[in-house]
Amino acid sequence: MAYVELNNSHDIHSIGPQKSSSMFRRNNLDFFPDTSVLQLTDILQKKYQVFVLDMGTITMGTIRQFMQCDLRIVTFGCAPWKQRSLEDWLSRYQTMINIHPETTLFLGNFGERNDALMRKLQPFSFFPVPYISNPFQLTASEWPFFENMLKEK
Repeated sequence: MAYVELNNSHDIHSIGPQKSSSMFRRNNLDFFPDTSVLQLTDILQKKYQVFVLDMGTITMGTIRQFMQCDLRIVTFGCAPWKQRSLEDWLSRYQTMINIHPETTLFLGNFGERNDALMRKLQPFSFFPVPYISNPFQLTASEWPFFENMLKEK
């Protein structure tokens, strides 16, 4: 599996050896930090079964790659003051690129079950993401989130 950081956050290199900005392997995953759209073509030609493209905020430069994904996962903050930006994003992109519920999941960062938000996102699947202290060492209490999400898609 390959994890490709295709955004300007520069966060992924900080988990690599000596804060590497080149490809590194950790926990049987290959990480490609600080990747440009031009480098993406070469990476996608490599023989991985799964590519995770971390695009950060969808822009006109990454929208084509987003639409080519088999499964699109949109993450957002669940705080009430952030929900309006999610609604704006969804209405803009659903009209522009026709996002389908069958291929798109919405994950609410540090969220809890919120029936009002779930109604707003219908017919899309919404999963509140619990706080996970170490994504490389999941605990038994964190597994139900992943099981439910994977069952859905």
